[in-house]
Amino acid sequence: MRANALVSAGAEMTMISSSPFHYYSGMAPGMISGLYSKEECRVDLRRLSAAKGVKFVEDDFYKVDPINKIVHLASGSTLSYDLISFNTGSRVPSELIDETGDALTAKPFENLLRLKEIITASSGDNHLKVAVVGGGPTAVGIAGAVFSLAKKGGSNISLTLVEERGRILSSMPKRAEKIAAKSLEDRGGFLLTKYKVSKIGVGAIECFNRESIPYDIVVIGTGLVPHQHFGRSGLKCGPDGGMLVNEFLQSVDYPEIFGGGDCISIRGKALPKVGVFAVREGPFILRNMKALLAGGALKAFKPQWRYLQIINLGDGRGVAVWGRYVFAGKVAMLIKEFIDKRFMRRFLV
Repeated sequence: MRANALVSAGAEMTMISSSPFHYYSGMAPGMISGLYSKEECRVDLRRLSAAKGVKFVEDDFYKVDPINKIVHLASGSTLSYDLISFNTGSRVPSELIDETGDALTAKPFENLLRLKEIITASSGDNHLKVAVVGGGPTAVGIAGAVFSLAKKGGSNISLTLVEERGRILSSMPKRAEKIAAKSLEDRGGFLLTKYKVSKIGVGAIECFNRESIPYDIVVIGTGLVPHQHFGRSGLKCGPDGGMLVNEFLQSVDYPEIFGGGDCISIRGKALPKVGVFAVREGPFILRNMKALLAGGALKAFKPQWRYLQIINLGDGRGVAVWGRYVFAGKVAMLIKEFIDKRFMRRFLV
């Protein structure tokens, strides 16, 4: 957090968050499996804000009035602004859950803390049927972590991963899929591909092929979408509902509004929702906000098209993907641990 650069330039800054803690989703599988405590996976926003001279407001963002430059919060409070930046992340769609269903979505992070509590509390005498909906990196990481947690605690579980596409990790090279699939199947996992979920009801997942998958606990780890507050604010949005921004990460209609991470759609560039972009966009937003205040030139954000992704398989190994290159093993997991811990150290105060 480099907000003190703006504070030093004379700006009065406020951070708004619905929670005093921000959890790093990249460490979620490690938290579930017991590799990390929840404290190691989160940033204390109150403490960080105080250290940087920033006012902290614990409230949920509801909508923004770009004409009058006012932010409306869930509590009914309002705040005015001259410049504003959004990095409100994304959500897992919950429309599959019917009014009688019961499921945990992979976001917010607190849901995964609840998942860990449920599995930890189950005894070996009771068989727990776990289902994970989705086949991307999020779902695969959660599934592997559940196996690891159950093994450590002596829980008796079966796990089914339900994916609507023809294979898991469909956005990655096939070698990554084969490694991840073997890791899950070797531990007793059932991988159901080409199973499109129609609804999640009480104790059962219903699929369009008319099959029903029973569960005691289900986690939805499907693709991420932005929250709906930009649409209700009347801002221009991309196809997924993210705030539409230009190459300078400004709203295409309101140059005093910036945004980064999963909550935006960059005009002309369809970016996957991975954390590397949010991290890289941050310094550009800071630089451009300072330039706008001082009347300087803005700098365009140019996303990288190849980046490292490492999935924690929950068996002591990781599978790493760099473009079309794939490698897996304990070394990949050590690299992930090093990167994640180094990233979190940046926010220690």
